[in-house]
Amino acid sequence: MGSGLFVRGREKRGMVYGVSAGLAANKATGSMRIYAGTTPEQGHECLQLIVSELHKLEQEIITADQLERAKVQLKSENVMRGEGSAARMNSLTRSWWFERRLKTIQEVKEAIDTVTQEQVLNVLKRFSPLNPLTIAAIGPLERDELVGDTLSF
Repeated sequence: MGSGLFVRGREKRGMVYGVSAGLAANKATGSMRIYAGTTPEQGHECLQLIVSELHKLEQEIITADQLERAKVQLKSENVMRGEGSAARMNSLTRSWWFERRLKTIQEVKEAIDTVTQEQVLNVLKRFSPLNPLTIAAIGPLERDELVGDTLSF
């Protein structure tokens, strides 16, 4: 909840009623998705904010504090998922699918702890969150109204 999108989009500007981001990984491909629920009147500004935050990810190294908060969040989610049998089964299935071995919750926690700022930056350089960028929107706005001519990708 302390992400840049949440803080700037909801807490500071009040332009979204919901915002989230997540990853979908497959063996050969992956994707990042960002959801933002807003009004048509704020659609363009909301999209500008999202693109701006993605630019920041690529251009600025994350701080040690940001990395630590992300690690705590990931470890918390991992522990919570491990408490439900269906979620734990899903986690084990992903582990087997990607690595051909079953990882314990402790192994996942240790792997999260070893991630460095440099590794995050290298991943962002290799896999730009802006290239390619696909936008899908539900609502009454036409493409030009949502994207406009000032939005740079």
